[in-house]
Amino acid sequence: MRLSIIAVLPLALAAPVVEPAPLLEARGSQTIAGKYIVKLKDSATIGIMEATAKVANTDHVYSEVMKGFSATLNK
Repeated sequence: MRLSIIAVLPLALAAPVVEPAPLLEARGSQTIAGKYIVKLKDSATIGIMEATAKVANTDHVYSEVMKGFSATLNK
C-alpha cells in the first residue's frame, strides 16, 4: 500500500518545529562578542558532542558536569 503525499501532509504539518534556545545573559556580567558556552541536552551522545566540536571553533569541551563546549561563533 502506497501512501500519497496528501495522506502524509497532515503528519508533516503537525510535527513540532525545532527552535533554538534563547540566548541568556547573566545579570551584572560582561559579555565577550562572539564567545559562547553551548550546553547540549543530557541525552546527547559523545559522538554528537565530538562532531559538533569539530565543526565549531571550540575553546573548551565540557564533559564532566554538563555536556557542551565553549566556542567563538557568529550569531
